[in-house]
Amino acid sequence: MFFRRSFLTPLALLLTMGCSGQRNDTDTPSPEVVEGELRLAGSDPMTMVMLRPMAGGEEVRLEGSLVEELRRLGGVVVSVTGKRDESAMRGFDVTSYEITSVQGTRPSVGTVVSRDGDLWLEGDGSVRLVNVPAGLRAQVGAKVWVIGTTVDGSLRPESYGVIREPQ
Repeated sequence: MFFRRSFLTPLALLLTMGCSGQRNDTDTPSPEVVEGELRLAGSDPMTMVMLRPMAGGEEVRLEGSLVEELRRLGGVVVSVTGKRDESAMRGFDVTSYEITSVQGTRPSVGTVVSRDGDLWLEGDGSVRLVNVPAGLRAQVGAKVWVIGTTVDGSLRPESYGVIREPQ
């Protein structure tokens, strides 16, 4: 009985102290957000996606699974979230991003969806597209940015860019 009690007491103590295998918040750095203009550096096939911070400072090389999307956005201003990769010189591992400006205008971003014969841009919200140019009409399933005029609650595209090809 003494052995069980002495074994259970430390075990109960560990469980009440929160020793559950979870990481302490201080072990994981919080994500960093950097806003800047994207540019491509180098030449094919070794092109790097670089971010020139709006607040000044050194450019950072963007890395991670979203880099292929960001590669298509050269010259666009984005806000990226992630963490600096200390093992890679000036590397920043992007976990998410938001397009804040294309040629000085904030675009609508989402996936082109066909619904009941109409095209819609589905992102944070959903907006019907009207007077859609043929090039954008062919992008059903693609992730795009669109700049346009709002007409009766619908969006009439004036310019757009493909971020990710239809899947």
